[in-house]
Order: sequence, then structure tokens, then C-alpha cells
Amino acid sequence: MPRKSPLDVLAIQLDKLTEAELLEVRAIVDALLEVKAFPEKSGSGHIEVKMIPDKKRGKFYGPYRYLRYWQDGKLRTRYLGKVESESA
Repeated sequence: MPRKSPLDVLAIQLDKLTEAELLEVRAIVDALLEVKAFPEKSGSGHIEVKMIPDKKRGKFYGPYRYLRYWQDGKLRTRYLGKVESESA
């Protein structure tokens, strides 16, 4: 039996996602493609998931997903959206 490629495994996993989750994946892929379009200018990027603190109320909001990448000597950030909870 031939071994599945990482893309085959990914396609199987993507098929299990809801429409909203697929749209979230699309936003991530679009942002990563944007970073990789000009490697000589942007270098490499990564996705960061973080919680935002509300110090007045002692709460945290999120998690939120961000694409971080270097462009023209500056660290750029692109908001990719809130991470959907597993129980939703």
C-alpha cells in the first residue's frame, strides 16, 4: 500500500472541517502566500496564537491568530481571526 503524502493527509483533514473552519484555513494560507511571494523582501513568517489581557477586569480574550513576518526591516503583523473553539 503506497504511503500517503503530507498533502494527501492534509486533504483528508480539510475534508472534515466545517465551512467556517475552511474559510479560516483559507485566510491563513492567503497570508502565508503573501509572505512567501517576495522572499527577498519579507524573509520568513510564522503564525502566532495569543490571548489578549484585560488588566482592568483580570480577564483574557481570544485566542487570536496573527501572521508575523519581516518586510523592509520591520516586523509586520496581519490579523487572521479568532481561533474557533473545539466545542463550537
